[in-house]
Amino acid sequence: MPGPGSLIGKYSKSKSIGIDISETQIQYANSVYGNAGKFYSLEQFETIYENNKYDVITVIGLLEFITNEEIHNLINKLKRLLKKDGKIIMTTPNYNLSMRLLEKLLNRLGKVNYKNQHINRLNNKKIQKLNFDKIFSSVELYNGVNIGVFFSFISINLGRKINNFISKIFNRRFGLITFLVLSN
Repeated sequence: MPGPGSLIGKYSKSKSIGIDISETQIQYANSVYGNAGKFYSLEQFETIYENNKYDVITVIGLLEFITNEEIHNLINKLKRLLKKDGKIIMTTPNYNLSMRLLEKLLNRLGKVNYKNQHINRLNNKKIQKLNFDKIFSSVELYNGVNIGVFFSFISINLGRKINNFISKIFNRRFGLITFLVLSN
């Protein structure tokens, strides 16, 4: 999902495409990052996609907005698009205690209230109950972006070092973001 297209535009060296439901986001992504990838609305993509074509599919920040049933429907569609040894990489907020507290703080201080926006508050146990291991040969689940990120206000390098230190000590079990890697 491209959102504004920055993941592809700034970080991808591969031949990439981005898909979003927002025409505004697609227009922006094409105008700013059109040289780095191709960007389509979901409606456009559904007319051109090919099964068994993609090495890697990323889904960034979507799972928290859809139900478990919609997640399973999405996973089944994406699996058909993957090559034989392809991967799906997904991220979602890790709704353990720290994310719930952070969300309450953001709801009080910010302009957007996420209480009604995030309809699926996943954590590792809830993700494991989705039984992706019955669909894929390999399922990796880990967490990242821990309290070290808050030290980035002082220094990016300091924040990164603290984040990496905490991740290493706790074997990536704690963090604000859950990473899910599904491999064929």
